Amino acid sequence: MVIHGAGKRFIYWSGFEPRMCLTDPDMIKELLTKYTSLSGRSWLQQQGSKNFIGYGLLMANGENWYHQRHISAPAFMGDRLKSYAGYVKECTDNMLESLRKRIESGEKEVEMGEMMTGLTADIISRIEFGSSYEKGKRIFG
Repeated sequence: MVIHGAGKRFIYWSGFEPRMCLTDPDMIKELLTKYTSLSGRSWLQQQGSKNFIGYGLLMANGENWYHQRHISAPAFMGDRLKSYAGYVKECTDNMLESLRKRIESGEKEVEMGEMMTGLTADIISRIEFGSSYEKGKRIFG
């Protein structure tokens, strides 16, 4: 939700929970680095998503979030991510080609969630194992 003219920070309500929206990158950086105990996921968000994504980095709070973030940080360093750009482009091009073929064959609707899940799996598979996700599915069933 973007509210134009609301300023760099404002409060809004999501159900019975107040939320603060920050639109200034410097404020966001300060919140995420200096005030980690104030940010995080609410109980309602955690309960609503626990069966789908568990309590990993996306839903963790406090010390648990800090620990998981510390462990995963090296994988997200700028130079390392830049080295993955070729894999990401190749996998994305393959997904777009597959989408183009499906549309040309007359398919009217495409479940993009499935395609994006497949794209994510393919990128991870290429980076971590040097092989496509589809090839891995064929080999390992």
